[in-house]
Amino acid sequence: MLLKAIRDAGFAQQIGFLGWWAVYRKVPPCYAPMPQRGLFRFCRQPIYVAFAMTLWTVPTWTPDQLEVALVLTLYCVTGPLLKERRFSRRFGEQFRAYQKRVPYWLPLYRRRMPPAKPDDV
Repeated sequence: MLLKAIRDAGFAQQIGFLGWWAVYRKVPPCYAPMPQRGLFRFCRQPIYVAFAMTLWTVPTWTPDQLEVALVLTLYCVTGPLLKERRFSRRFGEQFRAYQKRVPYWLPLYRRRMPPAKPDDV
């Protein structure tokens, strides 16, 4: 699931290749549009959700594993808030509409857009 989320977000961008390739070619990087397909249809932060899932699905639990899982899961839940602000500045109204449709972290529910009101003409 983590690899699928990374692929949906743009593999070259996620591993840093896109930026370094642009530096090598001495051109500005050309970033993909805001991801909304694949796992991004179900939650806005699928990479963080998938990473947190890897923390909680280990075959053997130890006290230090529990501590690592708790700390990194806390990061996975709160860290993307900064990314959300950056996306809001970069994509504007498109991202705000996406925020209204798609849950932040847990894909347990989907917000429904209110029905469009007919114009009074």
